[in-house]
Amino acid sequence: MPNPTALKIFRELKHPISISEIAHLLGLDHSTISTSVSTLVKEGLAQKHREGKKTLIRRSDTLHARSLEEFMKEYPRLPIEDLFSYSSMEILGMLTHPHNVSDIAAMIALNRHTVSEALSKLSKYGLILKEKGKFVINRRHRQLADFINSYWRHFANQRLQAEDAVMLWQRGPEFLFKKQTDTGIEPEDIYATAITVFSYMD
Repeated sequence: MPNPTALKIFRELKHPISISEIAHLLGLDHSTISTSVSTLVKEGLAQKHREGKKTLIRRSDTLHARSLEEFMKEYPRLPIEDLFSYSSMEILGMLTHPHNVSDIAAMIALNRHTVSEALSKLSKYGLILKEKGKFVINRRHRQLADFINSYWRHFANQRLQAEDAVMLWQRGPEFLFKKQTDTGIEPEDIYATAITVFSYMD
């Protein structure tokens, strides 16, 4: 997930701009900007292109980059640099459907305190709502839901190694896929996990 500096840079990419110009705008050193730009490029949020001797940075045309741009335009004063931490992004990825604190903590392997703090911050800005004891993304923030869904879909697709892999299911950073060709894995090398083995632990 892009760090706060990377998100500040994304906010400034209203037109193609050089790393030196970004450094001047944000008052940060060239190496810090360069590292964060590389993060944006890796995350599919920005692209580099040459114009003469200059290398310019611009926003990517990916779905999640366009969704984030629309969200920023709609809520320009929202401090997304502070709100979109990795843990918050994981939590938001779960909240396309209602969940309580315990559910969220279990699904993304964070402690309840961390989850509660993130939920409190997101609730403060109205990005999520609590309904019947469960949290969900505020339906008014369609652009936020679009960004979260498309970001994690991009994240999952980047991690599919096989050319014939097909995504079956995706929720936040979690996903299931299948391959069309033989994996070469023998049945005896596949082990049961999770709820399928709970009964053995009594």
